[in-house]
Amino acid sequence: MPEETVRREASRSENPLARRRPMVAATDGGNAARLQLLLASLFEKTLRPLHYHGLWQATRFLARFFSPQNAVIISDGSWKFKIYLADGYWTRWIVDGFTYEDEVAKVLDRILTPKSLFIDCGANNGYWSLYAASRIGSNDRVVAIEAGEMNFRRLQENMELNGRSFRILQKAIFSQSNLHLQFRTHPSRHASNRCVFDTKDAPSAEYVSESVESITIDDVLKEIPLNHETGEVIVKIDVEGTEIAALRGAVKLIADGALMIYEDHGRDRACEVTDHILREHGLDVYFLHRDDRLISKVEDIAQLATLKKRPGRGYNLLAARPESPALGRLLNSVREDKKRTGSVVIPDHAR
Repeated sequence: MPEETVRREASRSENPLARRRPMVAATDGGNAARLQLLLASLFEKTLRPLHYHGLWQATRFLARFFSPQNAVIISDGSWKFKIYLADGYWTRWIVDGFTYEDEVAKVLDRILTPKSLFIDCGANNGYWSLYAASRIGSNDRVVAIEAGEMNFRRLQENMELNGRSFRILQKAIFSQSNLHLQFRTHPSRHASNRCVFDTKDAPSAEYVSESVESITIDDVLKEIPLNHETGEVIVKIDVEGTEIAALRGAVKLIADGALMIYEDHGRDRACEVTDHILREHGLDVYFLHRDDRLISKVEDIAQLATLKKRPGRGYNLLAARPESPALGRLLNSVREDKKRTGSVVIPDHAR
């Protein structure tokens, strides 16, 4: 076995939280798909120093010459995830191993247990649902909610690809259930899919308007036919602009101690979502770092604004009541990391 491989395997055995990097396991579309993957990889490597600016346009240009059904399947050995090569959002994560939001994965690795219940709000194609399902190990304890028709079909594909390891629901997460909302979707711009409430947000010719029924996060729990105790609830919220409405529909779960993972966008200098969580819910909030610091406690909005350095990026945070068992397990885990490595991964004020 090569020396580098030996070092990687030894590192995994020393650290039970070490993960295998997902890699391309198969292509769907024959030689044409393999050629498209090769060209997409060249674009990705070229544009990486520019933080991938222009990659979406390059992927869309390349897609003109290939079937829209060309796809790859990535896997870490415990789950599979299908990525369509015309999809500029997901294709950038294929090359050199899949490193999608590692800061979220590191948190989930530390808090998910077989008794966890994971609710994935705005699940997109289902990456975090299948990731959580591979760790929880029970298909009645992971539910993915997605509003858009095309993303929901791909979410369903990934559910089937993974042996129906999680449940799916096509609805829009909101502050009230059973409303009929207008949902604006784009075939390739995932980040612009959202509920619209104003005529100025009406879809242009590039977008499709869909009518979707709403549901609160609290009511999602009622949709899950649990065969045993509820256990700890972990909620991931990525609903592109309706995070506050989503939180208003999760009052009971928050009061009962659910841990919420959510996004606060870099362009929002007022940090409205986090401000709402601190003022209205009084939760402890932690910023998820993309380096070895892992997490740091957010004391106020001014501090968070200094951490959000790039306006074009979404930043992941978590929030929970101080007595949350999942939060306690996370804090204990990072303290153990500090003892093992000697590095500071959590500031003293967060203890």
